[in-house]
Amino acid sequence: VAAKTGKLTNAFIVNTETMKEKDLIMISENGQVIRLPFKAVNQSGRDTMGVRLMRLKEADDKIACVSWV
Repeated sequence: VAAKTGKLTNAFIVNTETMKEKDLIMISENGQVIRLPFKAVNQSGRDTMGVRLMRLKEADDKIACVSWV
């Protein structure tokens, strides 16, 4: 992980075939919630910095929960 992005806190390996009809729900510690279809998440290669799924409203907020439904 590059110094620009900070420490890696979690990673998931996902079978895209079984997940393509599901939704991803993310909840921040301050109660901000986002639900998006898994198929809307762009795949990225090994050399990329990842995909931003949620912009937190407060700088000190953190993701508290991630789930597939």
